[in-house]
Amino acid sequence: MKNDNSAKDTSKQEDSENEVAKDTEEMSEDLGMQVLGLMGENQELTNQMLRLQADFENFKRRTRQEREELLKYSNMELLKKLLPVIDNFERALDTKDAQSESFAQGMALIYRLLIETLTKEGLQPTNSEGTEFDPNMHDAVMHEPSDEHDENSVICELQKGYLFKEKLLRPAMVKVCKK
Repeated sequence: MKNDNSAKDTSKQEDSENEVAKDTEEMSEDLGMQVLGLMGENQELTNQMLRLQADFENFKRRTRQEREELLKYSNMELLKKLLPVIDNFERALDTKDAQSESFAQGMALIYRLLIETLTKEGLQPTNSEGTEFDPNMHDAVMHEPSDEHDENSVICELQKGYLFKEKLLRPAMVKVCKK
C-alpha cells in the first residue's frame, strides 16, 4: 500500500510539475505577446514622433521662406504707386518745345536720379519692342497688320513694363502684329 501511496504522490507531484510547467509556458507566451505588443506600440510612437518632427521642420522652413519673400517684396506696392510718376517724367522729357534748356536739364537730372535709386532697389524696365508677344509680360491693347514684323511680335511699346526683383510689377502695354 505504501507503494500505491508513493506512486500516487509521485503521480500528483508530476501532475503538479506539469501544471506549473504549463502555467509557466502560458505566462511566457503571454509575456512574449505583451512584449511584441509593446514593441509595436513603441515603433508606432517613434514613427509618429518622426513625422511630427518632419512636419515641424517643414513648417519652420515654410515660415522662413514666407518671411524672406515678404521682406524681399515689401516695397512692391510703393513702387507700383511710383510708376505713373515715372511715366509722367518720361512724357515731360519727350516734349521740349516750350521748355527752357535749363529746365529740361533739371528734369532729366531728377528723372535719372529717381531711376537710379529705384534700380538699386530692384526695379527693372522690360524691353518689349521687337520681342515675341508674351501674355505674362505684355498687355496687348492694339493689333496691327504689318509686313515688316513677324506675326505675334511686339511692334510698339505704348507704356513700359517693369520687373521688381524678377517679379512682374506691371506688364508693358504694347501694340502686336497680326497678319
